Amino acid sequence: MKRLLYMIGCLLLTTALFAQNPAWSKKAANAVFTLKTFDANNQLIGSSNGFFVNNNGEAVSSYVPFKGAKRAVIIDAQGKEWPVDCIIGANDMYDVAKFKVDIKKPQALTVAEAKTEEGTTAWLLPYAAKKVPVCKKGTVSKAEVFQDIYAYYTIDMQPDELQTGSPILNEQGEAIGILQPPADAKGKQNHAVSALFA
Repeated sequence: MKRLLYMIGCLLLTTALFAQNPAWSKKAANAVFTLKTFDANNQLIGSSNGFFVNNNGEAVSSYVPFKGAKRAVIIDAQGKEWPVDCIIGANDMYDVAKFKVDIKKPQALTVAEAKTEEGTTAWLLPYAAKKVPVCKKGTVSKAEVFQDIYAYYTIDMQPDELQTGSPILNEQGEAIGILQPPADAKGKQNHAVSALFA
């Protein structure tokens, strides 16, 4: 009897977690991947998440894993590995890189053109292979403008270092930012640089 009640409880909890996810999350999850970089001896030197920004294989992620790397691959939402062809651009200060992956017509996220306002709901869409991840909900508490048009967001949401490079999305499912490494792993805020900047 206890086992049956435990199973029912787990089922209800799982249903409740997925009920939190926005309607766009299932399709959008296919645009998110994990990035792995390797040195000349084929040793792993860095890892991050990232996402496709168009269906030509262009993607964005953190820049740090690329430092000193000789090759890089991504592992898509179906668990398949794809090589990174080249880096299109990178910014060390804001820790972002844009690069091309040797893949045909991947699912991509739409990048929001407008700055997201303070007080707006934001969603962290983590990487998960072969399943729909549970999105994490937060609120944009600060949107600081840099270079006149881009935003650096502070988001009230528990930090998660394992999800660095993941997309932060608005209520419409548009990518507004790229999750940065947390300044304080025990804090209550995350930061994201504008996806449009990348």
